[in-house]
Amino acid sequence: LLIFNFLIDFEYLLEKLLPDLLQFHRVVVFYGSASGTEAMDQWRQLLAGTDSTVEFIQLIPSDPPRSRTNPLSIKVPYGVHHTKMFLMGYEENNQSHCRVVVHTANLLLGDIEYKTQGAYCQEFPLKTNGNEGSSKKASQSNGKMPQVVNPYKRKRDEANEKQRATKDSGCPFEEEDVPFEEDLVTYLESYQYLTRQSWCSTSSTSKRFLSNKPMSWLQLIRQYDYSSAYAVLIPSVPGRHKDDSYHNFGYLKLRQAIIEWVCPHLQNSKQTTPQPILCQFSSIGSLSEKWLNQFLSAVDSLSTQNIDPINNNSGGRKGKDNQPPLSSRMKIIWPTTDEIRRSIEGYQGGGSVPGTVKNLSKDFLQPLYHRWSSRNSRRSNSGCDPLKTARHIPHIKTYVQPSPPNANGIEWLMLTSHNLSMAAWGQLQQRSDSYSANEKVLFIRHWELGVFISPATLAEMDPDGVGNDICMTPYP
Repeated sequence: LLIFNFLIDFEYLLEKLLPDLLQFHRVVVFYGSASGTEAMDQWRQLLAGTDSTVEFIQLIPSDPPRSRTNPLSIKVPYGVHHTKMFLMGYEENNQSHCRVVVHTANLLLGDIEYKTQGAYCQEFPLKTNGNEGSSKKASQSNGKMPQVVNPYKRKRDEANEKQRATKDSGCPFEEEDVPFEEDLVTYLESYQYLTRQSWCSTSSTSKRFLSNKPMSWLQLIRQYDYSSAYAVLIPSVPGRHKDDSYHNFGYLKLRQAIIEWVCPHLQNSKQTTPQPILCQFSSIGSLSEKWLNQFLSAVDSLSTQNIDPINNNSGGRKGKDNQPPLSSRMKIIWPTTDEIRRSIEGYQGGGSVPGTVKNLSKDFLQPLYHRWSSRNSRRSNSGCDPLKTARHIPHIKTYVQPSPPNANGIEWLMLTSHNLSMAAWGQLQQRSDSYSANEKVLFIRHWELGVFISPATLAEMDPDGVGNDICMTPYP
């Protein structure tokens, strides 16, 4: 069991999950900040005398580099570990599986029991000689899946070949690259967790069960078959990423997913007016109008193929840089003070939706704000809020681009830990050293992780190609 989170109340975690937590042979917890730390010692004591272990690793990117709390090669001021994920190994139906859960909740009572959150959850089987990449190969061979145009494919293939030539990948079989697996491994490499250990307590010669031989966690991850994944991982890793890697992270990774999975389906579309991107999050950084225009240009499915975010990354108002006004390109979903007050937590719950007056009151942001709930949702018999979202403060983070109004659908959706900030999504900067004055880097301060989903990614789950007719529609 691998746990990744920002804030963890270990006393609450044990209260809710004992004795189930004790069934896992190995548990590693990565976190940013903790409370109820006495429970950490209690957890260790409960495992005393067994072969099982639990390890706690706090991550603080602003600490000295290559230290216990900062595995990075540089110190990143104001950096945090904000990712929220579970990787859980289990056995079911006489076979080993890995469950991947990417979600938005801190492991706190208030986050889990009172707030609106979201989670992606998918199970993946152990690889065997016959099933690695099988669903993807089947869907490609029947000719029913739309061809995906990938301008990054050559660079990614070259990078993968170089990686295979320089180190052991940990793959149990020769196979085609599965993007979900490669993205997950690339992200986990940033933690520099090098311990080799046995991850399960029982030994089995069957290929249907995970081996108990010592292995690194990257080798562990590669034991499973992710070819049926219906989402694309969108990670952020603190650091200054150069041109050979910055498309792996932040908003440039989101742009790559949109180009691969959405743009090919828009080639025959008559749509000429982009639909505004709906951005809903629980914290807002110190944004500039220039950066926000760059971000939107990169992730708008209708225009992103026509811009170069690296070499032409200027932003501005229409008339200066031919940019439409921000109000026609995005909507920010942000709870009002009254919505916070009327929630089941009252004003106390507002601490989970931090936004300074300085950051929230910038003039260019004012036309973008929209309420979290319907104005009629406070009336219990109105029928406007069947999920009772108005009663629960939003800690969920989603970015959505709708289809044209006549289609009543969704082009793409992202569920993530990323709030709207340069620290989370990244900012293109000039290299500071004099030898590379013209080279840009993507500077990110946070560990973050999200999943990107579109009709085309959902079709990956259907090896017979029936999924070509899949559409995503908003909840009425």
